[in-house]
Amino acid sequence: MSENLFRWVFIYAKEVRSKVSGDERDLVFLSWNGEQLCSSQINKAIKSIRKKAEVSGNPSSTLFRKSAVSGFHKAAESSEMRDSLADLMAHM
Repeated sequence: MSENLFRWVFIYAKEVRSKVSGDERDLVFLSWNGEQLCSSQINKAIKSIRKKAEVSGNPSSTLFRKSAVSGFHKAAESSEMRDSLADLMAHM
């Protein structure tokens, strides 16, 4: 994770995620009622943000996930880290 992305995730975790209670402490992104988000909710949020930011194109959670996987595989320091990526991204 880049230093810039880390800062943004840290701010999110401190300012937003900390205000959502829920049993899923290991999950970063939860709904406002504290439940795990399903993929359709994530895609809806991405589309809403894209529209508000007036960004063209139609990105989806799949595109973000695949981009993250590609970037991580290039930057991973060990094969063990790469192997655990699917678990970290909740692939089943």
